[in-house]
Amino acid sequence: MRNSDTFRMPSLPVLLTRSFTLLVVCILSTFFLAASPDAHAASHSITRATDFPSVYIYLDHRKVHDDENNGCKYYPYESCTVIDFVDAGWHTAFCQAQGESISDLGYTNNWWTSVQTPSGTVGWVSNLYIRGDEKIAGIPYCENGNGVTPV
Repeated sequence: MRNSDTFRMPSLPVLLTRSFTLLVVCILSTFFLAASPDAHAASHSITRATDFPSVYIYLDHRKVHDDENNGCKYYPYESCTVIDFVDAGWHTAFCQAQGESISDLGYTNNWWTSVQTPSGTVGWVSNLYIRGDEKIAGIPYCENGNGVTPV
């Protein structure tokens, strides 16, 4: 047997360098090859948030109220738990329902819209803070009072 035909074990620094490189490749592939949250959500749902219209909320730091608990699912009102806040801008809207009358800025409105916040939270925002009429054109009425939300 010739010297060139024998197996030589790589040195410890070479093994450590190769092991580290393999570890880095595995970690990076986990980040870059994993499905995005949108892709994961879309795989479980026929309807995505992009299939819904948007509304323009014209004031910053508007309360988003829970649309699931304590009767809030069927009748939005100011005492429903505040679960998030939204700033001025366009937000996905799912449906609207009549609820408690809110008075602010010299106006009163009893219509509320189920919207999705940038963090993905879905809840009620008073139409008082949404551009449009008392009832927002193009936003459907909520069936049985509950919001239609993406899965």
